[in-house]
Amino acid sequence: MLFRHELIHQEQIDRHGIARFYLIYLRDYLLNLWRLRNHDAAYRNIPFEREAFERQHETGQDDDRRM
Repeated sequence: MLFRHELIHQEQIDRHGIARFYLIYLRDYLLNLWRLRNHDAAYRNIPFEREAFERQHETGQDDDRRM
């Protein structure tokens, strides 16, 4: 599961570029931390993390249909 989660982050990096990905990631984390005052909640509410957690259980069947 962790491997799939990290592969999704790689897809996000490919989509946005590495610098933009990390700038957005850090910005969202810091805004969430300021707003929520909790590391775990701030981390879980980063949009990139939410997407990765939602998609990490995918089986890959959708990938086959795209080909």
